[in-house]
Formats: sequence, structure tokens, C-alpha cells
Amino acid sequence: MSRSGKNALVARLAPALLFVLAAPADAAPIRYDFGGVVTHSYGSEEVGSRFSGSFVYDPDAQAIKTVPEEGGGAYKEYAYGTHHPDDPTPDGSGIEVRIGDEPLPLRIDGLTIESNSKPSPIGEGINLNLVFRGGPRNDDQGEFYLVFRGQNMQGVGSLPPQLLLEQFSTSDLVVLPPLQSAPDLVYLGKIDTLSATPVPEPAWTVAALMGVAAWAARRRRNAG
Repeated sequence: MSRSGKNALVARLAPALLFVLAAPADAAPIRYDFGGVVTHSYGSEEVGSRFSGSFVYDPDAQAIKTVPEEGGGAYKEYAYGTHHPDDPTPDGSGIEVRIGDEPLPLRIDGLTIESNSKPSPIGEGINLNLVFRGGPRNDDQGEFYLVFRGQNMQGVGSLPPQLLLEQFSTSDLVVLPPLQSAPDLVYLGKIDTLSATPVPEPAWTVAALMGVAAWAARRRRNAG
């Protein structure tokens, strides 16, 4: 294959490669950064302190469990990373929490989302409870909960396409210690900030496109 032919091939593929590098997929997961104020702690010196953290949310995830609720609606469970029963490997999901500038010493490489929805009695929307849970809690590992509660939410299924703080009537952080520790409740806080950042397309997609380019170049060279 001539140098001019290779350059033409690269020129045709470059826009696609640049697009993948610059933009997430339509259904890409979303990273959420949150913050708020500690309203209760076992050590009272932390009350009033700011907390912050992050998690990754995929609104297109498929439920691993669905339980119909009496009176309509359903309880659904979604699992990511080490929480997934079929592929319990780290995938970048999980919840991270910091109190002030100090990260809490809990390492969680998975995430479970519990969604409980029921038809709203005052409108056409739904009442929705979303619980983002890191765990499972055991003797050596504590647990984080993020709890979002919304009433009469319009155009929302079991998982909202995006999380907007104004959608929810209450948004809370709960941090529990390992089971062998005391007290039962370490921190409780109110979430007051929530911002979204799309997760970039994974590197393997770019590698796949580069592989296609190399394969096409070999075919042209062999044909010539």
C-alpha cells in the first residue's frame, strides 16, 4: 500500500477516532459528585462539617431483581461491579465519601441501587425511593447509603434518566460502621449539591477502531 493510500485511510478514520475520544456514548454512565452537611454523628465535633463524594450511575442498567408491589409499582434491584452476581469484578463503580478533606476508610468496589416506585395518589407521576448502597456490610466493612425520595415525579421509570436534586423531596447520606463496631450510626447528612459528568467512552472502543484501521491497511497492501 502506498504512503498516499495509508494517509487517505487515516484521514477517513481520524474523524471517527476523534469523535470517540471526545464524546461519550449516547447511553454512557454518568459520574455524580455530591456534597452536603453532616447533621448527626457519634462524635459531635463532626456535626455541621461538609461532606462530599461521588458515584457512577447507569440509567440504562437492567434490573437483576424485580418484585411487584401491592397496589402497583415495583421494587427493583440493580447491581454493579463486585455486587453483580454474574460478574463480581470491579468496574469503576462504587461510592466514595469524604468528611471535610478526609476520605472515610471504607473501600467499596461495587454498587447496588434499590428502586421502589408506586403510582402517586395525587397525580400521574410516581413516588420513588432510590437507595444507592455500597456494601455488603459485615464485620470488617462498613457501608454507605445515599437515599433519594421523590413524590409525584413525572416521566420517570424505575431509574430516572438523570438525577436532579430538585426532583427529590429529601436526599440523605447514611454511613454505617462495620458490624463489630459501635455505635450503629456514624454519620447522617443532608445532600445539597449534585452535579453530573458523563463517563468517557472506554479505551477499548478506541483500540477496536485502531484495529479496524490496521486490518483495512493490510487488506489494501495484500490486494496491491
